[in-house]
Amino acid sequence: MHLPLRCSQQIALLLPLFLSLLLHPCAAAVVRRGHYRISQPGEDDDVDPAPTLDGPTADGSPGIGVEFETSGVIFESKDCTRSNTVVSKGKMVGGRQGDNWMLTVDTTPSKEGRLSAEYILDGTQIKLDTGKAAEAAAGVANDIWDWNPFKGIHVDVEDSTCNPWTIIKPSVDGFSPYLEWGMQATAPLPLEAIHHLFRKAIAKEASPLLPSISSGTGMKLVTKEFFQANPNGISPDSVGDD
Repeated sequence: MHLPLRCSQQIALLLPLFLSLLLHPCAAAVVRRGHYRISQPGEDDDVDPAPTLDGPTADGSPGIGVEFETSGVIFESKDCTRSNTVVSKGKMVGGRQGDNWMLTVDTTPSKEGRLSAEYILDGTQIKLDTGKAAEAAAGVANDIWDWNPFKGIHVDVEDSTCNPWTIIKPSVDGFSPYLEWGMQATAPLPLEAIHHLFRKAIAKEASPLLPSISSGTGMKLVTKEFFQANPNGISPDSVGDD
């Protein structure tokens, strides 16, 4: 079956998100990722990021935050310092946003005066098992098609002192259907699910939720056999996957 080009690109963008929705809604706390703060004397340049839009929901119910990032869309502001570059991480581009999504910038190129494009799905609003993540991802797919970024277009980044930024990549008009996107998702996992995935990694079994992990890097799977001596009063019979 052949799909229209726009439909094919939307499916390519949404597929990894649908895989991520296999995550089980059993816990509320997740790690956030977002804006960089400027390093202090003696610290590394890129230090721990501050919260952004992939954290817990307001009522504490489990949410899912997703980032679609690409090195195929690069913004440049030649006179921008490194400190003024990194503080733009996670800030909105050109007012482009919709229901539970926003176009932002990332500092992936690790070079002053350079930023890359990143779409954020708002994990503070999107709850697991509601379908809102797929709706937001569809909005992203439509926006990148409609925006059609290419070399020479000028954009403003929210709160940036280096505005305007100029797109230097892609170099040709109409390239948005061919951009490659990487996906990161933050969502709660119950301990039993983590144990299940860890066991699969040790056994070198495949799972759509597993990255490439080498079992020769100090990983050790804890099983019932580790509790034969009843450490701290914990017997093998009382140990479960959670």
